[in-house]
Amino acid sequence: MEGPMSPILAEIFMEHLEENVFYIVNSDHAPLFFKRYVKDTLAAVPTGKEDDLMDLLNAQFPEQISFGIKKKKLNTPLPGHLDDQISRREKTSVHRKPTHSDRYLNLQSQDTWSTMIGIMKGLVDCGMAICDIEFIDQELNHIQKSE
Repeated sequence: MEGPMSPILAEIFMEHLEENVFYIVNSDHAPLFFKRYVKDTLAAVPTGKEDDLMDLLNAQFPEQISFGIKKKKLNTPLPGHLDDQISRREKTSVHRKPTHSDRYLNLQSQDTWSTMIGIMKGLVDCGMAICDIEFIDQELNHIQKSE
């Protein structure tokens, strides 16, 4: 479903789903941490209870929605959520999917300089807002090397 009403309808549906699930769920299966933006959800669940919560979520509206899960593997960073890379130390950096091309705008194109500068400022502002101090230099170097 695409269109201007999609985020609003997704929000209403997800709120209804959360109310149903969290009313049913007991404290053993309840997430320790739960954040959602439109259809993307990040949750911390007690070890061994992930599949139980997934089964409960997927049983609510099996014809309309299906949830997937990305589990953290030992000695690896947590899966990215939206544009954030999350670690257990509460330090964040910008997350890029493996298919990200690092191409934003060809500097030889006919776009105005203000457009090109705006794109660079947007990338820098995003990096400054999301990254912890130890990752800022790495992010700025990444932006400088991208096209």
